[in-house]
Amino acid sequence: MAEVGDIIRQLRQDRSMTQEDLAARAGLKFSLIRSIESGRNQLTSYATRAALSKAFDLPLVELARLLDGPAPPVDITAT
Repeated sequence: MAEVGDIIRQLRQDRSMTQEDLAARAGLKFSLIRSIESGRNQLTSYATRAALSKAFDLPLVELARLLDGPAPPVDITAT
């Protein structure tokens, strides 16, 4: 599975954005975007994920799926 920073970089590049563009669209600091893409920040903050989701025009659940992989199946028959 790809690293979080690689996925964010690819999403950004697919949209022809610079790191500065993404930071501005997401309302985040440029240094945070750089830190995420370099792997120094693993993007665990819900608020940051939500801001990036909006900047990428991507539903938050889809961004989470890309970053974390599919959710494990849930056994609905368990009591």
